[in-house]
Amino acid sequence: MNKIAPLYVAYPPRNAVIKNGLPGLFIYGALSNARAGLKINGIKAHVYKTGAYIAYIPARAGNFDFKLEFDDGKKQHAYTHPVFIEMPPPPQRLLAEYKKTAVVTREGCRPRPTPQSGKNLPDTYLTGAVEITGETADFYRLRLTDGKIAWAEKDFFSVPQKRKTPQNRIKNISVREEPAKTLIKIENTRRVSFTARERKNSFDISLYYSGGAAVKVFYKKGQILWGCNYKWRSNDLIFEFYHQPLLPAADAAKPLKGLKVFLDPGHSPKQIYAGESKPSPHGLWEYKFNYKIALAARRALAVLGARVILSKTLAEQMPLQLRAQKAKDSGAHIFISLHNNSWPDNVNPLKRKNGSEIYYYHPHSAALARAIDASYARNIPLPSEGVKHGDFYVLRNTPQIPAVLIENAYISLPQHEELLMKPSFIKRLADAITGGVLGFFKHKNN
Repeated sequence: MNKIAPLYVAYPPRNAVIKNGLPGLFIYGALSNARAGLKINGIKAHVYKTGAYIAYIPARAGNFDFKLEFDDGKKQHAYTHPVFIEMPPPPQRLLAEYKKTAVVTREGCRPRPTPQSGKNLPDTYLTGAVEITGETADFYRLRLTDGKIAWAEKDFFSVPQKRKTPQNRIKNISVREEPAKTLIKIENTRRVSFTARERKNSFDISLYYSGGAAVKVFYKKGQILWGCNYKWRSNDLIFEFYHQPLLPAADAAKPLKGLKVFLDPGHSPKQIYAGESKPSPHGLWEYKFNYKIALAARRALAVLGARVILSKTLAEQMPLQLRAQKAKDSGAHIFISLHNNSWPDNVNPLKRKNGSEIYYYHPHSAALARAIDASYARNIPLPSEGVKHGDFYVLRNTPQIPAVLIENAYISLPQHEELLMKPSFIKRLADAITGGVLGFFKHKNN
């Protein structure tokens, strides 16, 4: 970050390498004199009453300079802010076609529909031996069934061998009921990749390399799927279907009595931009805003009887894996991750509506996301960008409970930074979260 009095550039950092900066790139920061006129590469930038500014500038690949010119009321200033914009990578070309077998060697392999796709295939889990039918420089092409092709990064596999992919046989399926969950055990002759998909009234499991074997689990009448997880025990695939928690009788003053809420204030302390989250126009980091919202939400939820667990303290560094594990170990009934938003580098923020976004990953979390979105629409003076499916680590890896991620506002936008600095707005966000949780449980209990 660059403090050049009376100018401050918050983003992008000086000499940053931008991977996705075409056809244009936004720049923002703050001036010490809010009345100063500012032009960037000849384009007038809007300067807000706080002194913050933002602009979207057409760009070209290679070395690129932002040229900032402004008048602070005493004299004219000129400042050059260089960055480097990379060319988009060329498409991955198919280098070879064959029929071989490789083995998944570590967890976390996420198949995708094409090598260029930025999205992974939902509900598809790779393990064991898989059939490889071709490769690009970085990806293998997988044949999961006659009609299903996927791509996955080479780093997750052993070197493909020219041998037939071994097949699995299901030996037995059993069901065990427990007070908090129902367990389905599928006994196999070997571990195989599979797809597990939530439906409205059922849960569908398809095992690959198993002769087209599929298992369909129907929910009992009136049964609500609260969450679902799976684990391998030797060659046995075990699914855990969690029941709606039985909470103590609530009263009018404590409608959330007995509810355990896990609040995860996103990101950790930092002093410089490291690609994880962008600073605000005045150089304030997202993790501090997220933590303020978490504290306010904890107070609001506690007033209504909920017990709230925070994933971390303000100064604590915490990886995503530990956040998800702590949520599981806590025995919480719902998970809420709190964030503030920004944009990909080549998006023009001045042509978007820029409001709150509520994300979920597993279908059983969608109802909580919708309830919180409805509460934000009623209570927050920002447009709603709606409920969206989000492939975030903390949402994928908290499948045992309803889990959502909230992008409250845009930290990079001057108007939103101003709002986030106000305790009254932080309280409104906390009240909106609480209202969403109340709405979700009212719907579930009726």
